[in-house]
Amino acid sequence: MKTCSVEGCGRPKHVSLGLCSMHYHRLKRNGDPGEAKSRKRHKQAATCVAEGCSEKPFARDLCQKHLGRFYRHGRDAVNQPSYHDSDFVRSYSGAHKWIRKHLGQATEEICIDCKEQADEWSYRHDDPDEIVDDRGIHYSIYPEHYDPRCIPCHRQFDAGRLGSENTSSTR
Repeated sequence: MKTCSVEGCGRPKHVSLGLCSMHYHRLKRNGDPGEAKSRKRHKQAATCVAEGCSEKPFARDLCQKHLGRFYRHGRDAVNQPSYHDSDFVRSYSGAHKWIRKHLGQATEEICIDCKEQADEWSYRHDDPDEIVDDRGIHYSIYPEHYDPRCIPCHRQFDAGRLGSENTSSTR
């Protein structure tokens, strides 16, 4: 049996030029068949490395959905919310579902103002990409712009913010 012409390879010759298929493809791709040994393969993760994803990886340790985001928008976009996520809707209620999915229930947290049990996630109004719906309600789709608050502190926080907006707009 004839073997690959690359010194030390020993694989059966399958393709022209006296090379095995691995070295033939390296020659076509790189202009050089390279060394006899195979290149080490990266051990793939058991699940997609994107935050909260449990799908099987396809390539680069990402499932097909997150790999597509990586190629379209870069590594930073892999964990960002997408219109294609079945549970994400670009609406006030959809954003809050998204926040709960990533932060959990607010009732498991302590209110940042009074240190009692929190009831709701409260938007801090500090997102430069905030969304304003047709009712004039401001919100964000990014969990880092929310704090846990009890209902009274949440209402007081929103009333204080609305009051400061009204006084600044009348000046």
